[in-house]
Amino acid sequence: MERYIPDRIKRRVGFKKEFDTVLKTHFKLKKYAKGDTLFIQNELCNKVFFIKRGIVKKFYINVDGNEITADFAMEGEFMFAANSMAKPMWSVYTATVLEESAIYSISHSRLDSLVHSSDQFAQSAFYVLFGFLHKNPSNLKDYHCLRAKERYEKLLHNCPDIFERAKVIDIASYLGLAPETVSRLRSKSNPKSVK
Repeated sequence: MERYIPDRIKRRVGFKKEFDTVLKTHFKLKKYAKGDTLFIQNELCNKVFFIKRGIVKKFYINVDGNEITADFAMEGEFMFAANSMAKPMWSVYTATVLEESAIYSISHSRLDSLVHSSDQFAQSAFYVLFGFLHKNPSNLKDYHCLRAKERYEKLLHNCPDIFERAKVIDIASYLGLAPETVSRLRSKSNPKSVK
């Protein structure tokens, strides 16, 4: 279940069933192969995605032509271009599937209709968006305030699966570290494995 929906909402009687019903009724499920894209930098993104199975990397190409990993989403998480939510705008990110995945999607217009038709869904959607917006400044603060080892350990604690499912270069980019630094930290902490 989406990690940003508060436990008090998730514990509400019937929430999981409601959520599953919304996914199956209003979202479209599609299988994606490794390397497929959900949305592309400098193109319009008019969908919201929910990861049923798999992992997605969100990144951008900076002015020097380097790929910078901004986020990962795995099972039970949403992925979308936040800058395109309120009004049609070009995405500042690309989202790429890192392994065979099954992903639900819904258009912004259909999601808007759904939010207006269900107070319970609107409340859940608010928490998802609020959590997503809270996550990004928190990651930015970590990037600027934590030492390399602390950033690595925080990611290892919060998302250990990432080290089995994403490449070292992508994890390093996400943490703002050199791949060699991530490999060195990995060998010291000895997590399961990194690609």
